[in-house]
This record gives sequence, C-alpha cells and structure tokens, in this order.
Amino acid sequence: MQFRALLILAMASLAVAAAVEPAAERDIAVPAELVGRACVANGCKCASGTIPGIYCGSCLRPPVGNGAVITAKLNVHHVYQCGSGGSCCDYGTASDCMTPHARCASGIAGSG
Repeated sequence: MQFRALLILAMASLAVAAAVEPAAERDIAVPAELVGRACVANGCKCASGTIPGIYCGSCLRPPVGNGAVITAKLNVHHVYQCGSGGSCCDYGTASDCMTPHARCASGIAGSG
C-alpha cells in the first residue's frame, strides 16, 4: 500500500512539474550563454500572441505603443523565454537588456 501511495505521489509531482514548465517549445533556440541557467517560472507572463522566443524585459510589442512583451513580473534587465499560450520563465539578468542590442525575438504573431 505504501508503494502505491508513493507511486501516486510521484506521478502527481511530475504532473505538477510539467504543468508549470514554461515555454516547452522545442524549436526555441536558447543562446549559449543561457544554456547553463535555470529558467524559473516566477509568475511572469508573455503578452497574448507573442511568438515563442527569447526576450529581454525591455522589449516592446510591435507596433510601437502596444506595451511590453512581458506583462507580469517584469524586470527590464532580465531575459525571459516566452512559449505558446503566454507561458513564461525568467533566466535572470543579461548585460544586453536595456541596450540597443537587446534580444527581442520576433514580437507578435502576424505583426510582420
């Protein structure tokens, strides 16, 4: 009976972990400098319609004036990974954010 309870608990833990795993898109190219970092699901959210990719918190949605790509838990000095459905995780600070060379993936689907 204890084995069954342990098995159920393990399965439930895996299901919860999978549910909070943000931006699970396999086709997102993660830059080499981020590969060793954890991408933390901290409650951040990506704007509806955002193309999955890597974004600095300072990135704006096209056209200009539509607001930020990251809509919750925003830090303009952090790098985020946006997935489908608004999923998001935070890699932490990056030196290119808030510079002209900030990584701002592709913006919003259909904005193109």
